[in-house]
Amino acid sequence: MWLLVLSVSSIGVLAESAGGVRWTAPAGWRNEGAQPMRAATYRIAPAPGDMAGAECGVYFFGVGQGGSVDANIERWKGQFQGPDGKRAPAKMATRKAGALTLTTIETTGAYSGMGGPTAPLHSGVPGYRLLGAIS
Repeated sequence: MWLLVLSVSSIGVLAESAGGVRWTAPAGWRNEGAQPMRAATYRIAPAPGDMAGAECGVYFFGVGQGGSVDANIERWKGQFQGPDGKRAPAKMATRKAGALTLTTIETTGAYSGMGGPTAPLHSGVPGYRLLGAIS
């Protein structure tokens, strides 16, 4: 299972931040710190009935960096296939979180990976879910 969420908070004793946005990870999420291209990475224990845990990656590339909202949404959508081998359906919405306008995506299916020169795409691993938010 894959989980990508940014929970925005303006306060919090244990809050972390990137790019002027502050958040507090939920209790039980294990902070693995920053990784290449990530401001933070969290591991989440499996939910009841799940075989594997989840991961939350928080990215901040800098103002004007990292591609457009639409380009990122399209890339994420392209990483999930339905049982028929075609792109899995995705639900998108727009919402406000503090001063940010977020575009959210939710999709499930066979996850083909992030791609790129060091992580080539593969045929997909079934049973993944993406919850994403980008501003």
